[in-house]
Amino acid sequence: MSNIETVVRERNRAYYLLETGETGERPGAEIENFLGLQEYVQHKEYAVPEKENKEYLEEKEAEPKSSHEEKTWFLRRWRVKQRKFARAELRRKQFEVIHILRNFPDCDKEVLKEKYPEVNVDRYITRLKSRNYENLIGLSIHQLRCLTRKI
Repeated sequence: MSNIETVVRERNRAYYLLETGETGERPGAEIENFLGLQEYVQHKEYAVPEKENKEYLEEKEAEPKSSHEEKTWFLRRWRVKQRKFARAELRRKQFEVIHILRNFPDCDKEVLKEKYPEVNVDRYITRLKSRNYENLIGLSIHQLRCLTRKI
């Protein structure tokens, strides 16, 4: 459903650009929320200006507030979490490359490099060849561990 919405939005944007020279979408701005994160908010049209609207001012007062120290504390931990997620994603892709190279040693290396641009495919090719994995393909992990213990 979201794909249909993006297609319709692109079509409307192109139509408005041709007709009026503008995109036709509501303008917006990047604002900082109470956690210190930037989020995009579209401007809205109000019957009463925000500064004079009592209901809006009461909602604004009821919003949670945080100090600069609390925001930096949260942002520091949030960035650490993002880095951990990115590192785990990279490891997952590295393991996929190793798995493909072990099971299909004759696969096209250029296609593998295009599919996984952030992984150093050549490094894993030389690493697998140096460990002589061609002779060990098909063995289970337990059998490989037993072989390494005997050596």
